[in-house]
Amino acid sequence: TLVGASERPFRLLSLGHVRDAVEPGSAEGEAIPGDATQRDALAELLWSGRPALPVKDADGKALGRVTVEGLVKRAARPQ
Repeated sequence: TLVGASERPFRLLSLGHVRDAVEPGSAEGEAIPGDATQRDALAELLWSGRPALPVKDADGKALGRVTVEGLVKRAARPQ
């Protein structure tokens, strides 16, 4: 195979933008841009130990938040 099974969830997240995974609500701290990859968002969440990050658009407008739980669900094997 071209992609090892252990890399599939991360490859999947690297294809999607954060703006596509935004949830309603707010989060503390510096916002991540909506055009960042979902993989980058998960990496930041895990590294910082935070459960959620605020998300902003290119103009700095708040879009909502992205969460560890939401990204893990997106990376899971389709049922």
